[in-house]
Formats: sequence, C-alpha cells, structure tokens
Amino acid sequence: MAESIFQHTSKPDIDRGWAWMVMIAVYLGTTLQCINLYTGGIIHIALLNKYNEGQVKTSMVSALSSGLLCLTCPFGGVINNRFSCRTSIVTGAFISTTGYTLSAFVPNLNWLIFTAGTLVGLGNGLIVAGVNCVLGLYFEKWRDTVLSIVFLTVSFGIFLGVPMAIYFIEIYGLTSTFLFLACLQAQVCIAGVICKPSVIENEICNKKKAFRANETSITCFDVSLFKDIPYLGFLCSSSMWNFALCAVVVHMPYCVNVFGGDGNDIKYVMTSLAVGNLVGRVAGSITVSRLRHKSIYIHVLVLGICGICSALFPFYSNLKGGLYVFAIQLGIFVGWPNSMMTVLSLSFVGVDKISESTSLVYIFCGIGVTSGPVITGYLYSVTASYEYSFLASGGCLLLGSLLGMISLCKKQQTTTEGLRGHYELTVSS
Repeated sequence: MAESIFQHTSKPDIDRGWAWMVMIAVYLGTTLQCINLYTGGIIHIALLNKYNEGQVKTSMVSALSSGLLCLTCPFGGVINNRFSCRTSIVTGAFISTTGYTLSAFVPNLNWLIFTAGTLVGLGNGLIVAGVNCVLGLYFEKWRDTVLSIVFLTVSFGIFLGVPMAIYFIEIYGLTSTFLFLACLQAQVCIAGVICKPSVIENEICNKKKAFRANETSITCFDVSLFKDIPYLGFLCSSSMWNFALCAVVVHMPYCVNVFGGDGNDIKYVMTSLAVGNLVGRVAGSITVSRLRHKSIYIHVLVLGICGICSALFPFYSNLKGGLYVFAIQLGIFVGWPNSMMTVLSLSFVGVDKISESTSLVYIFCGIGVTSGPVITGYLYSVTASYEYSFLASGGCLLLGSLLGMISLCKKQQTTTEGLRGHYELTVSS
C-alpha cells in the first residue's frame, strides 16, 4: 500500500489519547445513522400503503436517500479539504435531521422524495465523507483495523433499525416515526463536534492549501485518479455489490409479504440478513488485518460466490427457508467487501488522498445504490416476481467480481512494469 509522507506516531493524539474518543464518537454516530438508513424497506411498505403510488415511484425515496449519500460524498470531500472533517459531519447531520423533520409534515409522496430522499441523502453524504476520513487521519498503526471495524456498525443498524421501524409505524404511525428518526440523526451532530482536526489532518490541509496557492486551477478535486485504470476497475466493482445490497434492503420486506409472510417474518428475514452481514464484516475486518496485501483477491472471490448464489435464487426461492438462505448468504458475501472498501481504496492511492479516494468510491457506490432499488422495483412491476429482480442482482455481483479481477490484473501489470523500469534504471546507472 502506498505510504503516507507524514509520520506522526510520536505526536500526541495519533493512535492514542483523543484518537480513541474520536473513534468511539464515530462508531456511535455511524450506528445511529445506519439505524435510520436501514429502516428504508419498512418505510417503503408504509409509503406504498399510504400513497399507493406504485413500486417505481415509491422506491425513489429510499433510492435517493441511499444514492445521494454516496453521490454527494465529493461535496463532503471538498468541505474536508477546505475546512475540516468535523465541519462535514456537523453540517450533514443538520441537513439530514431537517429532512426527517420536514418529512413528518409534508402532504404527499412528491414532497417526501425531496425531504426524505434528497435532503436526507445529501446530509448523509456529508456525514460519511467526514467520518471515514477523520478516522484515517487519527490513526497510523491501527488505521486498517479501525477503518474496517467502523463498517461493523452498519450491521447493528440493520439489527436495530428494522424492528424499531416496525414498532413505531405500528404503534405511532409514519409521522411520529419520521420525528423519531430526526431525533436519532440529531445525535450525530454531537459525535461530529468531538471529531476535531488531528495533527495529520491539519498538515495535509495546509499542504493542499499551499499547492492550490501555486496553481492556476481552482479545482478542489484530484481528477487524475480517474486515469488510474486498476483503481477505476475496483470502483466499478464496488458499484455492483452496492446495486445488489440496496435492491435487497429496500425490497426484501415487501418480497416477504409477496411470499405470504407477515411482520414477524419480515423481522426474522431482515435479522438473518443483519447476522450474515455482521459475520461478513467481521471476516472483512480480519482479512485486512491479517491478509492486508491479499484483500483484493478475497474481494474478487466473495463477489463471485455471492453472484452465483444470488443467480440461483429462482431455483430455491419456493423452498422452505429459501428467503433465509438468500438473505444470509447475501449478508455475508456483501458485508465482507464492504468492510474492506476504504482500506482497499487507500491501497490504490495512499492516505494523502483519503478525501479524494473516499469521495470517488462513494460516487461509484452511489451509482449502484441509486439504480438498484429502482431497477428492481421496475422488474417486479413488469414481471410480478422478485425472482427475476434478484437474478439481476446476481448478474451484477458476477460482473463486479469480473471487474475486480480486471482491476487486480491491471494493478499487477503496473507494478511489474514499474519494478522492471526501476531495475533497468539501476542497471544502466
């Protein structure tokens, strides 16, 4: 992995002291944010019942909320570079809290697409850009482990979010549920305040300011990363597993209803998804800690396995427990590359470009997150069956595995050519 030009292990609050407070704040804040994010499938059913606007249009709420979380990350990266990660987190939490609050009072689905979709997605995008970067800039020795563990909190969000959403909607209704989500999101502001800039963040920020002062360009984003073919292949691969994950998270609760299940069945299936997701994320965290330089191989392998299992869904969907098998395997094999995502991204570009790499990887994730629920909803509307929808998800996962393999081959080719050039230069001199 590319090494940072900064070495701060002897400085205060790097790998110790306030770094641990920031880590706790980020983990708790991310858990609260994910509780809200993974209520999308339950809210989707409530919106279908209340507005009766159809699968595709109703899916836009969750698709925009999740998709803009990823697609607006570059704006968070700009704020990180211009101001600080703390500014991104606090600003994003305020915007998304406002979105949830307004959602409790809007009169129709069109307004909800803006408040619960656009505003919440924009706010969450700024939060994610801040929390992913601030941890990487507070740790050096434990960076890979700390960055991978943060993704474990997503599984706790699924565990808590689904039953809580079902309970609040059944007991208090949709309006009060949105207000409850707003209260949870407001707590992320407190987590953001704790994340003051570290020594590394300040020095990187000063370095970039000095660079901009000497350049005629006013761009805040390093577009040269788009020219890195191995990294671009990895980014496209990440789009594919996000397509499958978000399609299932949004539509699985309704799919359980289609298969004759009730509220308890939805909780059990989504809990199975959460358990599998947690197992996968733990496996991913262990992978980057123990097999750091071989993580990309695992990324390719697990996407391939998940793609095959998902593509076979039509053959076992009608069997007893078929939905549980699908949910568990998807949770494991999608949670695995998820927890390795930031570490793998840094292995291509280095920590000095952590804001840029985080922004890019979330842009590509956003493509999958936004398109997954909408395309899945469209396929269900056309075919009246979720088998074809989840079959499409399996195809995307297999494509993701193939793109990851191309990325790996290109990276090895680039490394080999670089070593050969270095050897020739050494011999000639």
